[in-house]
Amino acid sequence: MAKTDTGQDAYVSLFSICAELLMVQTALIAPRSFEDDAGAINVKALGYVYGFADAAMQIAGLQIEDERALMLLSHLYELFAEGKGDDYLRHAIGSLGWNAMKTGVMLGGEDYNQWVKSDGKIIPWGLGRELRSSNLFCYDGATN
Repeated sequence: MAKTDTGQDAYVSLFSICAELLMVQTALIAPRSFEDDAGAINVKALGYVYGFADAAMQIAGLQIEDERALMLLSHLYELFAEGKGDDYLRHAIGSLGWNAMKTGVMLGGEDYNQWVKSDGKIIPWGLGRELRSSNLFCYDGATN
């Protein structure tokens, strides 16, 4: 049985796969942003990315609690807002108890798992839907 690679290369490879799939999902959306004009953050979309990456890591035998996993998540968030990856990661972690975040995590994980089970034939589109959903933005102090 082949040993699972859990080193830095595994996280870099996983980042490339996740980044490509997330960017395809949002290719037709402008602007690609987790925030609305008032600065409210779409926690369901943050959750989607978190769940998507978490499912990818679980399948690869990697742990989301690992420092490299947190860097991967930060870099994925950075794809959507240069210089804000760490801020979005902190917001996502702080929002893990929110219903909108939990729903996003679940949807992202399901989409990644469907993509794997289809051998890459089913392209996930959930992030694009979540970024277009303006009613899912949560302001500071919201418990959505």
